[in-house]
Amino acid sequence: MRRFARVCRANNAPSPEMMARVFPVTLDGEAALWYELEVEPLSGMSWEEIEASFMAAFCRPETAEQSRSDLMAMKQEDGETVNAYYLRMQWILRKWPAHGIPDGMLRGLFVDGLKEDYQDWIIPQRPQSLEEAFRLALSWEQAQRTREARRRRAAATEKLKCGFCDGQHEEGSCEVRRGMRELWLRSRERTEKQQQQRQLKQSTASGGNLRSLSLSASMTGPKQEWGERKEEGVGIMSFRRSQCQCWKHQCWKKYDRSSGGLPEGNPTPSAD
Repeated sequence: MRRFARVCRANNAPSPEMMARVFPVTLDGEAALWYELEVEPLSGMSWEEIEASFMAAFCRPETAEQSRSDLMAMKQEDGETVNAYYLRMQWILRKWPAHGIPDGMLRGLFVDGLKEDYQDWIIPQRPQSLEEAFRLALSWEQAQRTREARRRRAAATEKLKCGFCDGQHEEGSCEVRRGMRELWLRSRERTEKQQQQRQLKQSTASGGNLRSLSLSASMTGPKQEWGERKEEGVGIMSFRRSQCQCWKHQCWKKYDRSSGGLPEGNPTPSAD
């Protein structure tokens, strides 16, 4: 019967009236005889009545019993969506078209087979039909998915918690950490520059002290040497020779001519 319905829809005959007119052409043997005896005498039968009479005549009793037991034992499995659970129920009913179960009982079977949290949501709202109970179950499933997505985002955010500022981001992309690092680098550069300037001032001061010491030593050196020479009885000539003994300038001779005499301690030149 399901295959017949698909063939009718594929050939642009989806209405019940057209299916009722096409149906006898597809029958043969015992089924054709059944149609002649049960349907043709009752010309006013609808397609739904014809289908139910056909299934009652040719559906085996064990098939009906199996479908009834499957329907009563239906439970929503772990990980099974509401839509999959509802389609599984419809598949059983499709295999057993002459079930004769009222919609109110089907609604109760559907709700009782759902998980406990679904039942706690649907039962207080008192759905009036199977379709209404199905829509309520879908709405609860969607709400659960939304809550689960929020929990996952919260868990992912906690994993991305910054260890520097406790922000909801990775530590490598932390703006506070980057700013503190830049301040530290600038502070270190200023400290290094100040140290270099102090070292330069110290080296400059030490160089000035050395020059002053060398200058004072050069100024006091001749006096000390002259004092030592004088104590030893050496005259001006000896002092001048110690100051400049070069053969070119002969500074000591210039001093002898300008002074007009010889210092004490020098021998007197002979007239010869």
